[in-house]
Amino acid sequence: MKTIVRCLVLVFSLFTSTNPLLAQWVYTNSFSGSVQALAVSGTNLFAGTWYPGIFLSTNNGTSWTAVNSGLTDTDIFALAVSGTDLYAGAESGGGTEDGGVFRSTNNGTNWTRASTGLTDPDVLCLFVLGTDLFAGTYGGGAFRSTNNGMSWVNVNSGLTNPLVFAFAVIGPNIFAGTGGGGVFVSTNGGTSWAAVNFGLTNLDIQALAVMGPNLFAGTQNAGIFLSTNNGTSWTPASSGLTYPGVRTFAVSGTNLFAGTGCGGVFLSTNNGTSWTQVNAGFTGSPCVQSLVVSGTNLFAGTYQGDVWRRPLSEMITLDVTVGVDIIAGWNMISNPVTRAANTDSVRQLYPNSVFNYAFAFDPGTGYVQSFTMPNGTGFWGKFPAAETNNITGTPRTVDSIDVFDGWNMVGTISNPVDTATVVSVPPGLRASDWYGFSGGYSAVSQLLPGKAYWVKSNGAGKFVFTSGLFGVVSKTHHAVK
Repeated sequence: MKTIVRCLVLVFSLFTSTNPLLAQWVYTNSFSGSVQALAVSGTNLFAGTWYPGIFLSTNNGTSWTAVNSGLTDTDIFALAVSGTDLYAGAESGGGTEDGGVFRSTNNGTNWTRASTGLTDPDVLCLFVLGTDLFAGTYGGGAFRSTNNGMSWVNVNSGLTNPLVFAFAVIGPNIFAGTGGGGVFVSTNGGTSWAAVNFGLTNLDIQALAVMGPNLFAGTQNAGIFLSTNNGTSWTPASSGLTYPGVRTFAVSGTNLFAGTGCGGVFLSTNNGTSWTQVNAGFTGSPCVQSLVVSGTNLFAGTYQGDVWRRPLSEMITLDVTVGVDIIAGWNMISNPVTRAANTDSVRQLYPNSVFNYAFAFDPGTGYVQSFTMPNGTGFWGKFPAAETNNITGTPRTVDSIDVFDGWNMVGTISNPVDTATVVSVPPGLRASDWYGFSGGYSAVSQLLPGKAYWVKSNGAGKFVFTSGLFGVVSKTHHAVK
């Protein structure tokens, strides 16, 4: 018998509005094994299952297709997306089931093994941090790859518990959640770790998630804990959480969803101060192993092998208001939200701007005057006085920003983005620090909503921004081998 913890990286998320009369989960599909991981790449939704492998849906879960060509092990515990690459982590079952990490560059059509140096083949979670890929394993601790999984090195100095169930990141701090050792932090890219458990009454950490400066830890049987100081101390954050076994998290702006062992899904809209169960429509008591936001829907994968879908608009607020700090004079600004047609003019977004236009940068022609502010583009705008400018719209928590060879001025999304988490397509495009402006230029480590930044690129491509959701989430179930 072996206890297996399955992990999953979550990527990007949206908000929507409350409609309690129609609020319910809708069944989409059932597999012959528990759904241990869910991941989104563009309009593609992937489900990683224990035994039948990986499945792809291109229509919000209405239909699914197996995508297992090249997989030598279909006991999938983890999925992660990095640009156009998809990674899967498997658990070795002996015989031909060899576990390890697999990589697909074509949306799962084909897979190749990417496990050289991975001395523990039981991969429980995967985590993307810029150009680095981390793997948490059942008994070998943490591993890091800097070359798309082609080779791995063990990074366990100070990590005294080898069962790594989840990763998360805030700024330069990488966190690892372990089974029995609590939470560890690394401030040097995983080279060394230190325990940060003051206030944790349960050290069996099953899931981690990040919302801005807040770090959440889900435990095996003691609910949820919150740290607001990078793990230095923890406080309970489980009021209203009637099932204490937390398997997975999903972040959507300022809203946090928790999937529990057999208590379904809970929602907190106030940083974990209180929780509300949002289970209407579920059949029985689903044991939720995985959660992911895709478009305007939240998907849940269960131990029973089912995938469920629910519109976010039934549970959380549609619009978000982003406050942009402005100084007197020139500012680098952007449009961090999605607005209705014909409501994205400079004057509508920044009503106190000196001009009803702003200046974008075209690498071919220089500065260009614009009366509208499309998403992803950076602008210069002039203001008569310092203020906080509020912009309301549908949040953008993921975006792919087109860049050209040379210097680019890019806009941001609705949530802060740590520069270390920005992925380029193709890899290796970034050729400079990120530079912001506040009366003068300075290099930054975080991209703030509504601001704009300079960055130099080695060629044409895209930079992929994802929100503070770069909290990695995990889930657990006990499997008899």
